[in-house]
Order: sequence, then C-alpha cells, then structure tokens
Amino acid sequence: LGLNVRHMFLEDVPNDEPQVDAVVSLHLLEHALSPVALLKRARKLLKPDGLLYLEVPNLERPETALTEFLQLPHFYNFTALSLRNVLAKAGFAPRYWKERTANLSVVASPSDERPIERADVDALCARLRDHDRLVLLSRVIPNVGPLKKVRSTIVSM
Repeated sequence: LGLNVRHMFLEDVPNDEPQVDAVVSLHLLEHALSPVALLKRARKLLKPDGLLYLEVPNLERPETALTEFLQLPHFYNFTALSLRNVLAKAGFAPRYWKERTANLSVVASPSDERPIERADVDALCARLRDHDRLVLLSRVIPNVGPLKKVRSTIVSM
C-alpha cells in the first residue's frame, strides 16, 4: 500500500524520532493508566497537520450489556462526551466522529486550524482496514520455508 507503518508502544518511540503523519490507536485507550498522558505523547509525535485515528468501545451503545465493558483489563470506559473531554485535555480537536455503533471512532488533529474533508477520512479508514485484513490473513500463512518471508513482509507493512 506504500505505507511506512511501525507497530510499537508510544513510550518506546525515541524522542529524536521524526514526526509522523498519523498515529492509530485501536482499542488501547481504555487499557491505559493515563489516557491523557498517552494522547499527549501521541500529539508530540504528530506533525502539525498529522492525524490521530482512535477507536474505543462505546459505553452508550444500547444493544450491549454493561458486563462487556466492566472488565478488569479496562481502566476506563468512554462515552462520546468523556472521550471528547479527554481529547481536548490532551490538545486534540476532533474532526470526524462515528458514535452510533459498538465503538466510538474519531479522527482528530493537534490543532483546529485545518478542516478535514470526509473523503480524506474515508480513505484513511479504508487503508487502515485493508492493512488490518492483511495482518489477520498473514496469521494463517505457515511460518515455514518461502512462506515465512511472505508472512513477515505482510506483518511488517
């Protein structure tokens, strides 16, 4: 897909690392001891016109029992309002929301000066879904012989 993707903990990114175009966090923020600190670190890594794509379980989704959310691994649970407040405290301006589903999905930027077009958001989401599908598919490729190289290439994309 032509993407330079690195999968790593934000805390492990060196301080002298060049700034990035996007930070993606899928079902991570609810597990963080300090969601605001994690988002502030992500903000420091982003270029001024960079984007944060964030997805967390939606506590307000009507069709799900609370027992699905109230789990030991989750330090926090988010509603649309609480997630907006956490983003604002970390210095992010939400650009696109999808909140009437099982998950809250948001695209945010470090500043509110640049409007984001819906087509740009849709393209980013499509590329992220494609990458996720490739990684899932790579798990069924045997990790032996020539297939080992194919598998490792997909996972490192």
